[in-house]
Amino acid sequence: MTNGIDNNFRTKRFPREMATDALRDKNQNVSGRLKRLLSQASLSPADRGLARELTMGVVRTRGALDAVINAYLNQPNKKVPMPVRNILRVALYQILYLDRIPTFAAIDEAVNQTKQFHKRQSGMVNGLLRSVDREIARVDIDPAAMPPEPDVVTTSQNQAWKFPKAIFPDPQSDPAEYVAAAWSMSLPLAQKWAERFDPQQLMRIARGTCCTPPLTLRVNTLKATMQQALDGFQAAGISASVHNNGKSIVLNSGDLFGKLPDFAAGFYQPQDPTATAVVADMDLQPGMRVLDFCAAPGTKTTHMAERMQNEGTVIAADVDEYKIEKISSNAQRLGIDIITTMLAEQVGQLDPGSFDIVLADAPCSNTGVLARRPEAKWRFEADTIGPVVNTQQQILDMASIFVKPGGQLVYSICSIEPEEGPHVAKSFAQRSGMKLCGEKPTLPAGADNPQAWCDGGYVATFKK
Repeated sequence: MTNGIDNNFRTKRFPREMATDALRDKNQNVSGRLKRLLSQASLSPADRGLARELTMGVVRTRGALDAVINAYLNQPNKKVPMPVRNILRVALYQILYLDRIPTFAAIDEAVNQTKQFHKRQSGMVNGLLRSVDREIARVDIDPAAMPPEPDVVTTSQNQAWKFPKAIFPDPQSDPAEYVAAAWSMSLPLAQKWAERFDPQQLMRIARGTCCTPPLTLRVNTLKATMQQALDGFQAAGISASVHNNGKSIVLNSGDLFGKLPDFAAGFYQPQDPTATAVVADMDLQPGMRVLDFCAAPGTKTTHMAERMQNEGTVIAADVDEYKIEKISSNAQRLGIDIITTMLAEQVGQLDPGSFDIVLADAPCSNTGVLARRPEAKWRFEADTIGPVVNTQQQILDMASIFVKPGGQLVYSICSIEPEEGPHVAKSFAQRSGMKLCGEKPTLPAGADNPQAWCDGGYVATFKK
């Protein structure tokens, strides 16, 4: 017995306890807290996968889960202690979004877990969850045709739960309030998007932020062909297919627990197709000198070296040794030896005007990758973009120093906000005198088709 709890029982429900613990992070860095908790625990791959799914699933869908909780509280405005609310969130996520977990198990474990924190609240937890389970009905939907309804909680591309009462604000009269609740994001972000996009586009993009992105792997042509990489997955019994970009593989299973054949052999590198396109569109040639200004973890760095056929020089810079080590580790695994790493503070030692191509993959608000970084949905506020834009402008100014005459400066971000993309590019071109040769905004897409999945982002190319 430990704290009155049988050890076997604790082991059985540990992923749920870990999820509720990770969700307590006061700095909204839930993924970081979860990572620390996982590093301290001895769990099976299946339990690790469940802990991640529960934790990040709640972060992705928190607005919808809270709307359901509030709708079923006897006193809607009554404050629920945060540990209990997190237990309710985790249980509701299992009931509404995970078919593989029996509802009775999710409810029973939530009740037992509540007794550890607030015994008097266990009856409320039991009653609320059982009411939800008793009253909801599964319905099939057509995402393209069916307008959103306040009493429908969508859980997949073609399925939803219908409730006997309104859960969300009315989408017709207040689309921003509806989006913030139904698709789980901060109200300032929902309001910004509601002003920019038409209703259909708004719902499509917002809905995509609640999806679990497919695992997409860029094939490393230095070591393998597309067919060789596919053959490895087939031999391992893992369903995989070619992405529409023709350069990547999409894994159709979400329960791999890190077991990827030929990963250590360097056959591929995890990378979203939008990020892959940034390098694929560069005019890279063997023998070039290339500088990656914000390089970690090295996905674009190694892709550039691959496109150069591992001939030439790639300098990869970032802010700390830990990030630098990630770049070196990836390069070694992928069989690349033309990459030299350095701390960002040492970049001033490089010769100005000495690089054919400089990549400035700048920090941003992450609004194009909210499916991958769901915490960013909750961090976005009305004043988020201003400081980020200042940093982006400073990075472009510094990076441009190292572009040789006739060379290229490539600016990329994983945001879909115009202030961080076209506005920054136009301002920089006017300020620097460099020619804006092309720009490519990309909106998130493919929520209903893994082979067409892509994150949102923006890339601009300048010539000196």
